Amino acid sequence: MVSITESKNDKKKIRRIGRKVGNLVAAMLGVSITLVVALCVLMFYRLTKSMLQKECVSATNVLSSELAGYSGDDDKTGLLDALKKEMGCEFTIFHGDERAYTTIQQNGQRAVGTRLSGDVADIVLKQGKSYVGQAVILGEAHLCSYVPTYDAEGIKIIQGKLEHNKKRFPIPGAFLQHVFGDLIPLICCKAVKII
Repeated sequence: MVSITESKNDKKKIRRIGRKVGNLVAAMLGVSITLVVALCVLMFYRLTKSMLQKECVSATNVLSSELAGYSGDDDKTGLLDALKKEMGCEFTIFHGDERAYTTIQQNGQRAVGTRLSGDVADIVLKQGKSYVGQAVILGEAHLCSYVPTYDAEGIKIIQGKLEHNKKRFPIPGAFLQHVFGDLIPLICCKAVKII
């Protein structure tokens, strides 16, 4: 015959085991949610970055095409302003590594005469390659597309280059800190309370 105290001890053991299993399930749920959210954020960031890069290249191609058929005056600022209004992004035409025409503003004035970063200038001007990626313009990170220009015979004009830029998608810093520092622990705490 089982005594009453043994029966109570068995119930306590079962409850302890139940709590441990519940805590384990809650911890596994928290880890699973964290991994799924991290994967979704990473996929979203990569997709957005890819779309912005394609948009940059497309806008640079539009600028290149417009300049090929351009018959206006030597000041191309009006053309750049029209493209900016139509496409919602900044445009610049360089002579060498110096901005000759631009829609970028610095202290209320066009940022003409400012320089391109050395790394990007090496790729585009010296190597003659196109560049799509991040660049710092007047202290702000942008996603940019830079393309060397060519003359009518297809010979590269070393001093010429086109640029399209758009402010970079600001996901990593504060957003990830919020997701992993605030949101995931809150979800895990709620999950533990439910169980």
